[in-house]
Amino acid sequence: MDRPFQKRIILSDDVNRALERVECFLNRSGFLVRVARSGEEVLELTRQEPPDVILMNYYLAGLKGDDVCRALRSAPAGGRPVPLLVVGPDSPGEIEVRCRQAGCDEFIPSPAAPNLLLQLVENVQPAPAPDAAGGHDHAADR
Repeated sequence: MDRPFQKRIILSDDVNRALERVECFLNRSGFLVRVARSGEEVLELTRQEPPDVILMNYYLAGLKGDDVCRALRSAPAGGRPVPLLVVGPDSPGEIEVRCRQAGCDEFIPSPAAPNLLLQLVENVQPAPAPDAAGGHDHAADR
């Protein structure tokens, strides 16, 4: 079945095997996937052609997930916020807090089931940008 619009995704993980599995799953599900192998590469690919969503592991080579979120929220690609999904450990909890404060839209504890990733990629909407102090503007959530 042809889709009139395919969501463009930047996918990044530090483990090649996991990266290949998720990339294959998303491609078969009809998404256009570009792969980044480091935090810096996520930023570069986003500048070149802003995606519709970014799905990345917290533990990337170079910049970590929260650093990438912070960089993208401070200078949105193409002038619009891109939804950011970060897969990371559920312990310690401060990693999730740091990612959310940096502007991630969804923090997904690993290991993440492929169907959950697919559901989130299909439905995620960008969160408001963090406030000037580097935290999330919770007033905008009300």
